[in-house]
Amino acid sequence: AEAAAAARSSSSGSSGRPPMQQQRSKLSANANGNGTTTAAAAAASASEAGPLLHSVWLNFQPEVCSNSVLGDCWLLLHGQQWGWQDFGGVPVAVGPGSFVQANYGAMQLCLAAIAAATPPGSSVAELYAGCGVIGLALAAQGAASKVVCIEVNPGSVAAFQATQAALARHTPGAAAAVSHHVASAADPASLQRLLAGSNATVMVVDPPR
Repeated sequence: AEAAAAARSSSSGSSGRPPMQQQRSKLSANANGNGTTTAAAAAASASEAGPLLHSVWLNFQPEVCSNSVLGDCWLLLHGQQWGWQDFGGVPVAVGPGSFVQANYGAMQLCLAAIAAATPPGSSVAELYAGCGVIGLALAAQGAASKVVCIEVNPGSVAAFQATQAALARHTPGAAAAVSHHVASAADPASLQRLLAGSNATVMVVDPPR
């Protein structure tokens, strides 16, 4: 009974874990009465979850005096360039250098709360935007008619472009409404230049901890 309850909880997403982790949890929850996983159930769950090895990357950090663990240069050796996760109804491209919120369920709740607090059709400025997850979700849900995303990390550009292209296949208007710019949100001159003419009425600020 406990195994069945765990399987139902995992499949409903109530655990707050992303879909891949939920699929793997099914493998441990799908047990017979003796508490041992059947071979057929294990094979089915493994097939549904997909391969455990998604991709292999090399990172180069040439700065010997830097305190940073990772450098800006990534080299794909094997597998696919992007992993994909749904955030606020948007398929988001995730790369090896991408920052993703640790609690998947909490992030979904935050996106829903931000969308609920944004008047429909607003012009939005998102500071410290990363790859634009919040702004793209607001546009996809109709809460924003225009979004200007500002992020200092140039490594976020490729992930944003891949996500925008994926969104454009389903919701082209929402994808076109979002722009992404590499600049420091702490620089007043950059903000003034990028937000000029945007008529932003809502500002989303998500600075790093």
